[in-house]
Amino acid sequence: MDIIDVILGRALTPQGKVGTFAAKAEKAAKAAAEAKTSADNAVAAIDTITEQTNANNTNAQAALASADEALNRVNEALQTLEEEGLTTETIDDEIDSLLFNMTSSTTPESVTNHLVVSYPSGTVERVPNVVVMY
Repeated sequence: MDIIDVILGRALTPQGKVGTFAAKAEKAAKAAAEAKTSADNAVAAIDTITEQTNANNTNAQAALASADEALNRVNEALQTLEEEGLTTETIDDEIDSLLFNMTSSTTPESVTNHLVVSYPSGTVERVPNVVVMY
């Protein structure tokens, strides 16, 4: 009997087949464990993405609610202006009728400019120290 017959005979015996199948089973178990680890990592990543997406949805809903509230306030303001008979033209006319002047005061240390606003009602307001030059 030569060596090839011994190896072939051993491989064909039930004990030889069990060893071969055990090695294949061990390899398959290792591959399954690696696949499970990859799947667990994928599930964890999906969970993280889902949490972030839910947080983004919550923030988007809050932003939408704020935008709706702002739009409602603008609409209420426009309605109030209309009820008072004010239009953008009348408001523009009022703004155009304002009179702005600059006055200056001088000291040895500085020159200070003041803003003077005259309203159509005759009211005059002074905003001091708009510009101070040393």
